[in-house]
Amino acid sequence: NCGGSFGFHLKKAGYDVTVFEKEAQAGGAIKLIPDYAGHKAVVQEEIEKLQAMGVNFVFGKEITSASEVSGFDGCFVATGSWEKAGEAVDTMDFLAENKAVSGTVAVEGPGFAAIHAARSAVRLGASKVILLWPVQKPKSRGLSELLTLATEEGVTILERAKPVSLKDGLLAATVDGMEITLPCNQLIAAGNRKASDFAEDT
Repeated sequence: NCGGSFGFHLKKAGYDVTVFEKEAQAGGAIKLIPDYAGHKAVVQEEIEKLQAMGVNFVFGKEITSASEVSGFDGCFVATGSWEKAGEAVDTMDFLAENKAVSGTVAVEGPGFAAIHAARSAVRLGASKVILLWPVQKPKSRGLSELLTLATEEGVTILERAKPVSLKDGLLAATVDGMEITLPCNQLIAAGNRKASDFAEDT
């Protein structure tokens, strides 16, 4: 959570800090990661530490104008990654909604959110989950371990794969520059990409 992290450093520097959070709880997008990943308890512990330090949290409050913070000496805006992806299914929206899925689900990576979306799709009922990883699998421990877990849970990972178009339940993608066609009932796009970015004109 950017606001909490910034508040921590300000508090250490001796400032009085108030964090306004538009949601009912702090933690930002990390709070959307399913419980199986084990991050929620850690995030909650960090929030409680901030509160013990004297950082004041105001929940359910979205700042929409400068006049709302006129009594403060300074203001830091942490907008996060909440931009909606129009009619498409964005990874963060998918994790937040936590709704049942069916058939074949394709997830566009890379990154932690894409891996968690793929693993969640398995748990939410997809008969097959394909993770389109646009680069070579990373050697860094964190991502590598998550990708291994995803594979063990039944996720098919295609390295150096990118979606090209989605039409009539078929996803065209490139793998190492070669085009392939995959059945796809739902495409989950990462990082504010749109499923419609890959849709052909009809």
